[in-house]
Amino acid sequence: MVTDPRTDKKSSTVKNIEKIWPEVSMLEHHSVYSTVLLDDSPKKAILQPYNHLVVEDYTEDLHTHDLHAHSEPHAGDSLPPDDILLAVVGILDSMKDKANVAHWIRCGGVIMQQGGLDGEPQQRSWFQVPEVRKHWIARGTQALDTLGVVID
Repeated sequence: MVTDPRTDKKSSTVKNIEKIWPEVSMLEHHSVYSTVLLDDSPKKAILQPYNHLVVEDYTEDLHTHDLHAHSEPHAGDSLPPDDILLAVVGILDSMKDKANVAHWIRCGGVIMQQGGLDGEPQQRSWFQVPEVRKHWIARGTQALDTLGVVID
């Protein structure tokens, strides 16, 4: 969303990743097979939905959680601050050897769960399913450890 300073109203934004390929493909070929858009809004990725990795909206509540988590050690099953970034690292690490990331996403590589009330299908994003989120956090932590990146 973009805020129009004249009206203070938000307008929708659609991201077309096809526009960047000529710019970034000078040294190496990039296309629908190798490009991922990270964004919190499926509407923005309507032109290339299978190149979209939905990420959690960074709300004021999450910001407050992160500030609190940095000031106190986390215990038990609670998630550490900025865990979504660790999870994204894990997902990207898993994608790095895929010949077609759009196909991998479309076929459930990130893992979507379906379920709903009264027979209506309802999808939950990968980050809304605790086991899936923890899996990608572990994969991201392992990937960074392999690279020698220390996580505080």
